[in-house]
Amino acid sequence: MLLQVIDEAKSLSKLAFTTKYSHPWLLVETPKSRSSGSSGSDIISPSTSKEMPPLKAAVATFLTPTVLMGRADEFVLFPLVKSDRNPWTERILVGRARNNDIILPIQSVSKVQCYFTKKGKQYQLTACQASNPVRFDGTVLAPETGTADAVDGSQLVLGTICAHFLESATLHYLLSGKPG
Repeated sequence: MLLQVIDEAKSLSKLAFTTKYSHPWLLVETPKSRSSGSSGSDIISPSTSKEMPPLKAAVATFLTPTVLMGRADEFVLFPLVKSDRNPWTERILVGRARNNDIILPIQSVSKVQCYFTKKGKQYQLTACQASNPVRFDGTVLAPETGTADAVDGSQLVLGTICAHFLESATLHYLLSGKPG
């Protein structure tokens, strides 16, 4: 999915891109090559079914157009949208289980790690009862009561997975290199 969206970002204006993609995104980091101590679990992008190598450590990358374009093979892009896989109409579930809206099949990610809800134009992240904590911009969210406003550029750590919450305008800039 990332390569397709890169092509679109380069060919579309920011307005056309953000009109087409009015939702935010989760940009998930993954290493370029498989470590020898791999657990055997991989991130699978549902849009391409392409297996990605597992993460070694939960250290987020500072994103710039140069970094992202130079290391595009180290990221998986997920639209933050509802699927028909879970029964909660107001929740966008993130976790390892196949009935989540965003599936991260890595052992360090819980079956249902967290979920996003939309309040007006604002998205909120809530941690679920999970064996691994959810860190949001460096703060551990308390299960079920830990909610944070997801703002453009926020960093999430789910188990050993690092992800970035990005609005479409920011994603357009990062993929096209064209400001404003």
